[in-house]
Amino acid sequence: MNLARGKELGITRKVDAGTFRLTNPPSEWYEGPRLDGGTTRNGDEPGDAHEASTSLGASPDTGDASSPPLDLANWMSHLSHHLLDTPLHKVRLIGSHDAASYKLSSSKMGALPKWLRTVHSFTNGIATAPFTGIIIRWGEAQHVNIYEQLRLGVRYLDLRVVCESNGDGDTPNANTFHAEHGMAGPDYREILSDIRRFLDSHPNEVVLCDFNHFHRFTSKQQHFEFIDLCEHYLGEHVAPLALRRASESGQGTLTYRECLRSNTRCLIFHGGWDHVGVARKAVEAGCWGRSVKDLWSPWPMANSRRELTERFGKLDVDGKQARGFFVLQGVVTPTMSRVVSGLTLPNTWFRGRKLKNVDNVQGPYEQTVKNLSPRPKTLRQLAERVTPLVSELVVTGKVHAMCVVMVDHVDLADVRGMLLAAYPRR
Repeated sequence: MNLARGKELGITRKVDAGTFRLTNPPSEWYEGPRLDGGTTRNGDEPGDAHEASTSLGASPDTGDASSPPLDLANWMSHLSHHLLDTPLHKVRLIGSHDAASYKLSSSKMGALPKWLRTVHSFTNGIATAPFTGIIIRWGEAQHVNIYEQLRLGVRYLDLRVVCESNGDGDTPNANTFHAEHGMAGPDYREILSDIRRFLDSHPNEVVLCDFNHFHRFTSKQQHFEFIDLCEHYLGEHVAPLALRRASESGQGTLTYRECLRSNTRCLIFHGGWDHVGVARKAVEAGCWGRSVKDLWSPWPMANSRRELTERFGKLDVDGKQARGFFVLQGVVTPTMSRVVSGLTLPNTWFRGRKLKNVDNVQGPYEQTVKNLSPRPKTLRQLAERVTPLVSELVVTGKVHAMCVVMVDHVDLADVRGMLLAAYPRR
């Protein structure tokens, strides 16, 4: 992105390619209490003060009892001795599925059928009220906002975009953009601001933003507006496609070292190249494409934990051969029967028998029954069964998983265990 383009978009901070320093990073790379005893940077939030970042030149974790636990907010920095010259698509990265679906609206619909959105709008939500609550309960795939997900160790964000036209679709600045998963999610100004805030305050971390669903985009002008929005918030951090092409050691992507050297630590994948001119605009803004050589994210089509376990291993084998980033989706897709049974059947079913009251169960199965999770009535409750299973498969080495491992409700995952299983401390 050239200087004139930056001024046009309102980006005032200068992009400093600088010199890559492994053993003596500049002081502004630290977040929270500095290692030299100084104070926090201006603009840092008091709540982040406990996140004392370790520089790339600091001694790696030793693994003994006196070692502090792995700081998930800065894990790439702390494990840099493993990562520096590894192509990013061969690094184990934790991903969040439908990352921006943590706060769904009860009044505004996302990419649902047009007739349903029309009824919802015409009746001011009264006619659709019985359904919107169900959509939200089964649509919220994350529990915390983007910034908190990144602090939990997430480095890949799976993102959907809806264009809300406020007038003529070809009129500049006539559209707004928000996330969705059934119902509408947060505005992208909030989402992108969270990503930039994290990148600003964690200068040794790399983030992948995958925009792979574009709904209600009817003209290239709408795509241009969204690309401009991304460039405005993230432009100075974006690792352009040109950097990938110039990479000598990335084997088709970039290495962690190359991202730090160029001071560009955000990779944007843009899947909306369905209008003439959008691809060129996206590349000029630094975006990558979403072809198989860029990023491959096959849907496991699993409706149960058993199916997911079976298909997880097969997909993992495919991931070893991927030329670009590969996303191992650790998600179970709720079927209509699962949703309906969660609404209509009680939580007191065990081995096909309906028990009157779990609290009054006695006999050999008493403890087993009482330890059963309730029949899932929300995506969160389903994730309580699935996400720990995915963590176990990865931590125990049952899958290779040297790629993006994506889950619902990432706060339920053993992120620290998955990372240390791949990159043990010295």
